[in-house]
Parts: sequence; structure tokens; C-alpha cells
Amino acid sequence: MDFFTSDQHFGHRNIIRYCNRPFDSVNQMDEEIVSRWNQVVSVDDTVYVIGDVSFHPVSLSRRIINRLHGNKILIRGNHDRSHSKMIQMGFNEVHEKMDYSFPDGSRALLWHYPLPDSLISNHEVLIHGHTHCAPEDAIQGKKFNVCVD
Repeated sequence: MDFFTSDQHFGHRNIIRYCNRPFDSVNQMDEEIVSRWNQVVSVDDTVYVIGDVSFHPVSLSRRIINRLHGNKILIRGNHDRSHSKMIQMGFNEVHEKMDYSFPDGSRALLWHYPLPDSLISNHEVLIHGHTHCAPEDAIQGKKFNVCVD
């Protein structure tokens, strides 16, 4: 099975306040995200992470990424490091943006940033992150925001 998510912000203390995440510490947030991920994702699944995964140094990020189930494909966000650093962190693939085909043949553009619907003309949907939002605001027109918030 394929999954889409974004904006974990592992190691980012300010995101707790900025997004009103219910955690007292970065460690608590990181551990809860890992736990919730692994409750849903199996080792045979593929997870497309649509950017902004970790603020930790590469070595600590790698330990966290390696604990996450599944084949992990990163679409780089504005806070993600170079392609080679993201591979070092444990991603199987790293892309700037990506075309994704659903089983029914419809297509999605995977890109960290939202776009106006008029610029998504070659795809049925845009799967993005970047703009942290509440679940009730996650779908707008042809855009699906998959941030963890």
C-alpha cells in the first residue's frame, strides 16, 4: 500500500508551538510520530514524504528514519538538505517533485508546495505539504495537504 505524509519536522522545537502540537518536548513529539507511523505502515508499504522531515543532524535523523516502516521516498521540502544528505538519512529515493499514478490511471503531482488549481492541469490532483493546517482544511480544490498536523 502507498501512503502520503509531510512536515514531520523531527527535532524542530518551534513547530510544537507554531502548530500547537500537543507535546512537551521534541523527543516526545519525535517518538509519537514514529509510533503512529509504525502503527499504520508495514515494512512492505511505500511512504511518500512530501518534504520537511527533520531538523536533527544527519546521524540522528538516520536513526529515526531507519526506525520508520516501509520504503521511504522523499519529495524535498524547503527545510530538507541536499539530495545526498537525504539519502544518507535513510531515504530510498529523493526527488524535487514527482508524478504519481493511482491504480485507476489518474495522476497526481507530488510537490511540497501548494499551487493554484489552474497550474495542476496535467494532473488530477496535487499532493503537497508546506502549509500546516487542520484536517478539515486539508482538501482545497485539486489540492490535498498531507501534513502530519
